[in-house]
Amino acid sequence: MLFRSILSFTTLLGSLGVLLTKRRAVFFFAPFMLFFRSSYAIFDYLKELNSKPGADLASIIKDIFATSKFIGTTVHDDWGLWAMNVYANQRHFLWGISMLLVVIFIMYPTISVSLSDKSGRNSGFKAFTGYFTSAGLWKVTDLRKYIPVIALTAVFPYWHGSVLISMLCMLLIMVFFASERLAYLAIALTGLLSSMLFSAFLSGGAGRIVSPRFLWGFLSPDKSFPGVMEYLFKVIGIAIIFILIYPLYRSITGKGGSRGKMVFYAASSALIVFALTVSLTSDVTVNHKYIILAVAFLNIYVADIYLELWTRVRSLAGESHAVSLLAAVLALFIGFSLFATGFVEFIGYRNKNINSVKIDLDAPLIEWLKSNTEPDDIFLTAPYHMNTFFFSGRRVFYGWPYYTMTTGHDTQSRFEIFKDLWSGCGGDVAQFKLKAESYGVKYAVIDSTVLSDEGYQVDTSFFDVNFTEVARFPENGDMIIYRLYDQSSIP
Repeated sequence: MLFRSILSFTTLLGSLGVLLTKRRAVFFFAPFMLFFRSSYAIFDYLKELNSKPGADLASIIKDIFATSKFIGTTVHDDWGLWAMNVYANQRHFLWGISMLLVVIFIMYPTISVSLSDKSGRNSGFKAFTGYFTSAGLWKVTDLRKYIPVIALTAVFPYWHGSVLISMLCMLLIMVFFASERLAYLAIALTGLLSSMLFSAFLSGGAGRIVSPRFLWGFLSPDKSFPGVMEYLFKVIGIAIIFILIYPLYRSITGKGGSRGKMVFYAASSALIVFALTVSLTSDVTVNHKYIILAVAFLNIYVADIYLELWTRVRSLAGESHAVSLLAAVLALFIGFSLFATGFVEFIGYRNKNINSVKIDLDAPLIEWLKSNTEPDDIFLTAPYHMNTFFFSGRRVFYGWPYYTMTTGHDTQSRFEIFKDLWSGCGGDVAQFKLKAESYGVKYAVIDSTVLSDEGYQVDTSFFDVNFTEVARFPENGDMIIYRLYDQSSIP
């Protein structure tokens, strides 16, 4: 799955880059720049390595190749929020972007033609109103070519919601410069209707998943405009400068290309604005996907400028040695700034994953659970995200909440019940049994993980005194399993 996602993404993005810039080298550079990304993190990391006692060039190089973490100083950089592990963890993300690129290829011809002939040749207010109301701009010449886009849009809410939102944001910008606008309207309505249907069927309603609100600054610790710009520079690095100056570069060099080229630039940039101003879920961190997607597309323009820079460097070969050398050094430094963070992150990703985690599928815990409990039994455990317990196929009352929380589910209410149960409902046995039975929680599992979690308190004596210990597994974090009630006791 991951390999196919990478192959489809790199092929489609590279092809779009060639279409927009007319440079064949962009076919390789644009996808490469997403995985080996630009960021200021490399300079912070080099500063950190250089500050070690006795540090020298040799030790810094050695430390770089021994890196086993995700570098950077911005919020959640230690998660690898921007690193290539995103595409391994979310294997469907690049595949979703690939489908979005298919949509872009199909819709691109509608923005690469002049609108004057289709909106009329009026002037003044009539021209303005005609731009929105002219039948020529809304008419669809061949609906069949948009059927694939409508079909993809219908399944996007299930496949990858962030890609659907990104697509709708981009099409919203593109439609202002497009003909055949009825097709855009049909696509938008399909996306909205499909989202409501999927959310109603899978989550009980869109309101439980999407809670839009204005939230300025994303994860920037300083919410002032200069502070947010500094944050973007730290995340995107020197590439953000190339992105911002691209319209000026286009004007100075006269290498404008088609109008569609700048419309796509504006549509891609809109995703960054969206990520900085809107939050659709309880955790704004998920907005990082909009910035990743925007930068993936805008790397086409960054590659265009960087390749032009090397063209200019080669043209200076006949100039003085000092001038040509200075230009080459500058180009190399810019290249280092564009790619070095991604290179170190690749090393860190490889070193972090070089070790394997072994789970004994024949562990006594698994065998006991399969032999002595029912498949539908529910267990009160620590909020596990990876544990031998899960290989028994048994369910837990409250697992690791991050994914469900960020998709809009009410995990906080469940957590309050979870805490109350572990406290023994304040020592009230009758209340505890009533609550456990009402939620179908038949067993409690006390181990080192649940006892070390500072987010709640476990009254171990309550369980020792009031419930029967049915199993003990010292090799699994001193795990003790208590039966809370028998099925026959439920009225």
